[in-house]
Amino acid sequence: MALTDRAIQHLKPKDKRYDISDGANYGGGNLLIRVQPSGSRYFVYRTKVIGKDRQITLGKYPSLSLSEARIKAAEYGEQRADGIDPTLTPTFELEQMTIQGLAHEFMERWSKPRKKSWRQDERILNRDVLPKLGAILLTDFRRAHLRPILEGKVNDDTPMSANMILSIVRKMLNWAVDHDYMVANPLAGMTQPHTPVAKDRVLSDQEIKTFWTVYADPDARERLPLSTAMALRMILVTAQRPGEVSGMCWSEVDGDWWNLPAERAKNGLAHRVPLSTAALSILGRMSEIRCSDYVFPSTRYPGIRGNSMNESTLSAAVSRQMAFTPLPWFTPHDLRRTAASHMASMGTLPLVISRILNHKEGGITQIYNRYSYDKKKREAMEAWGEQLVRVVG
Repeated sequence: MALTDRAIQHLKPKDKRYDISDGANYGGGNLLIRVQPSGSRYFVYRTKVIGKDRQITLGKYPSLSLSEARIKAAEYGEQRADGIDPTLTPTFELEQMTIQGLAHEFMERWSKPRKKSWRQDERILNRDVLPKLGAILLTDFRRAHLRPILEGKVNDDTPMSANMILSIVRKMLNWAVDHDYMVANPLAGMTQPHTPVAKDRVLSDQEIKTFWTVYADPDARERLPLSTAMALRMILVTAQRPGEVSGMCWSEVDGDWWNLPAERAKNGLAHRVPLSTAALSILGRMSEIRCSDYVFPSTRYPGIRGNSMNESTLSAAVSRQMAFTPLPWFTPHDLRRTAASHMASMGTLPLVISRILNHKEGGITQIYNRYSYDKKKREAMEAWGEQLVRVVG
């Protein structure tokens, strides 16, 4: 059945987007009206080229009328009949494609086929970019359009969100240039709105609570895999280096001690870490999914290659979470600094904190005193674990 303006106007949005065909054949392709969950409607020309599905977003209804969409579909059908791939013809897109239309093409043709984290791109575009910039034509788009959005994120104390928005939009426009939708990317060379400097970053009690109960919630699997969430928590609980935590092995655990071998310690010094009740609780949770000798297995190859989690996985997870978690920017290493700073505020002696952090000492002292502070370290770690429980509620 052919589309009519009345029928299009009465189409209702659903939880997922859906397409309705115009019913006619346009050179071996179909004209569709696509209804987004937001209620927006777009005309799409869909065909096959060398056995592969191809589609072109023609424009938004009613800015592009039904009759105009049919004319465009017929033009693309003629190109296809002449052996030309219509999806590589830039004429229409250069003249009329909007940021909204480009975002759709970018997600369907690049992000979804190539990125496991495409949902994050889609969420950021739909939440932060398209409501304000979606109707702007590509030919009219300038840096000045995006800058207020980035500055707003910085002013809201979520500067990493601003960096992520710039990164995604810039990538999208680079893709548009590569596919002849634009002549040049106006965001090329644009500096990040925020330069991370976190050498003295320490999370407050309220930030620790947000981190623990929201940011690193092991039950919110759609945002953060269990092993990633628990590894981040373990850094805060034990005050150990992210790389040492991400590579933690069950064979290194001896009761309520974690014996970090010299070959895995960043400074090359073997280290004994007291495992507090809070740390043992994390190990208990991870033992439920134990699939290798690694406490925190790779989220990409769990139980298949027996890989440990890569330290970069933790950094990437922190960056992704910044897009929707109300926390000022921090790094996994800042969790280690946070633990040490809070232990100091609780009265733990600097030398004991230094031993917990496994800082290198000069001379032969480190070798002879390796076990002499075990009792003090355990007292400090248990006190810190109890304080954490009180903070996170």
